[in-house]
Amino acid sequence: MQELDRPYSKEREDLKRELSALLDQDLTTRRHQPIPPPLLPPGAPGDGHLDDLVRQVRQWQPGQQGVTVARLLHASLTGLTEEGRKELLTGLADAVRAFGDDGTAQHLAFPPGETS
Repeated sequence: MQELDRPYSKEREDLKRELSALLDQDLTTRRHQPIPPPLLPPGAPGDGHLDDLVRQVRQWQPGQQGVTVARLLHASLTGLTEEGRKELLTGLADAVRAFGDDGTAQHLAFPPGETS
């Protein structure tokens, strides 16, 4: 039985060496290739413009004004009754509309999943 294991073990060791050599060769080849830039899908934030993408990501870091306002608004909304939430969002929608953003005002007044 042990005699049968030896040829198999030798073949396995040979295969290991061959695979190791191929992996080493692949690694050496990859080290000398330039790293391609990351691909962004069409319409993705930044759409290939790294500075724009970095700026957009930084806007959503904790402590930024928009993030703080969103957290405060979320906390206020969750503490209200359904009628209170609708009233607060309607008031916010009116304020946004006064600054000329009718589309956002419409979304605030009627959040997704709710109807007028």
